Amino acid sequence: MRPVVRRHSSTPEFSIFHDFDDGPPETDAVMDALDGPGIGRRRGPPEPLDDLDRYCKRPRLDGWGSQSLVEEPQRNISIDRELDRMKVILNNEVQYQKLISQNGLMAQNLLDLLQQLAEYTMPPLRSQIYKAMLRLSSHSCHHPRCLSLKHVKKLEEYPVAGGGFGDVYKGAMGRYQTTVVCLKVVKVYLTSNVEKLLSDYIREAIIWRQLKHPNVLPFVGIYYLDGSRTHLCLVSPWMERNLVEFLKNATPDDIDHEMLIFDIARGLAYLHSEKVVHGDLKGVNILMRSSDRPCIADFGLARVADSKVRRMSSSTEAHHLGTIRWLAPELLKDDGRTSKSSDMYAFGCVCYEIFSRGYPPFSNLNDWAVIHRILNLNERPSRPCDSPGLTDSMWSMIELCWLENEAARPSAEEVVAQLEYHHVKGNDTLCPDWDESLSEVLRENLDYPSRTSFGDEIEELLSQLESSCIPLDGELLEGLKESGTGCDDDICISADSIFDSENSNHVS
Repeated sequence: MRPVVRRHSSTPEFSIFHDFDDGPPETDAVMDALDGPGIGRRRGPPEPLDDLDRYCKRPRLDGWGSQSLVEEPQRNISIDRELDRMKVILNNEVQYQKLISQNGLMAQNLLDLLQQLAEYTMPPLRSQIYKAMLRLSSHSCHHPRCLSLKHVKKLEEYPVAGGGFGDVYKGAMGRYQTTVVCLKVVKVYLTSNVEKLLSDYIREAIIWRQLKHPNVLPFVGIYYLDGSRTHLCLVSPWMERNLVEFLKNATPDDIDHEMLIFDIARGLAYLHSEKVVHGDLKGVNILMRSSDRPCIADFGLARVADSKVRRMSSSTEAHHLGTIRWLAPELLKDDGRTSKSSDMYAFGCVCYEIFSRGYPPFSNLNDWAVIHRILNLNERPSRPCDSPGLTDSMWSMIELCWLENEAARPSAEEVVAQLEYHHVKGNDTLCPDWDESLSEVLRENLDYPSRTSFGDEIEELLSQLESSCIPLDGELLEGLKESGTGCDDDICISADSIFDSENSNHVS
């Protein structure tokens, strides 16, 4: 088994990035699982897993102009020059440490600049920019201003749902309050370290902001309800139903089981390719678009709430209440940590929900009985009876996801490749459920400051960082480490590839 490479973040207990290896080589068992008589092979080679240019539009940056910077010579700004400058800074330890140790308005302007630059580059530089944003945000307690929304309000007095992270409200956004959105209001306890908790949620919001895939719920922004920092809202498109509600209310003929599984696997494969571990995958956390296509939601949010409950509760099991049936065996133990492999175990449970009309595994047992069956008896859910579309090969694939050995479970990408090879792929288009309906209101809500509004101070800092290559003295470097802005060599090497699936550092 390959050694594990530790990925570092400034708040590891809350991060949705975790230790993982690349997983075992593709095994014959994985390849053969779906190669049964119940599934017909596609003609021709499989198409690429993802082509995000088909799904995502390049953002329009207000203040920088309605088009890409490279199309605005009248502003006399070269985006390539700005990216080259930032590349020099991020690849020099001295300059990098100084950049992420800024505070106040300087930190705010740098975060705005980094977010804008990130929209116009690709890995590995984009990954380095994201990492710097997270570190600078954690240190300065600021976030890119483009995340902040205005013209948002609750439509109803009472929440429509709740979770460990807080309550869910139906809201409206835009100057005329015409766009319906989902408001996840963060729950803040009196015993909480409020600033630390809000910082953790903002960190997750920054990560969520960077993700773009048709099977992943998009992030709209953050809003402070009633103008209070303790009433932080995470805003996303409004979806009328989740996967479980869809399965229980749709007629059997209206459910395309294989397409549901394919879409969910593809969304999970994208998250994993971006080094994101979901950690709480289950049917209620998968939302359905009006076109009956699923998108994965609530990744990362449950982890902040989970860590918060751990600190407040004397019960080691309290944080798992309601999610036992989707937890891999290693997570039912005290030292278990979520991983890509544990996500795949949960994915198998979601597949079970799809073929059981929305019922979870072991639905007739209480939580303690489920734990006993899984840990002590090494049992797994029985195959659902009378389930149309559940072939022997599909059930074999689900069982592979439930293997005790984490390394032997298939990856999401392997599952996608097999489903794509055996089945006709669905029509992949832009997501009209949110892409077109939110475009206008987003343009009037997103507040990107213009490049010139940053002032001479940030230009002076960037120029200084570019030209400064003097090593940090020992006292200053130690001070940076103690403040949380610095890191030792090993951690810095790992952190460089937090967002970068193409530039990972592996231990051989």
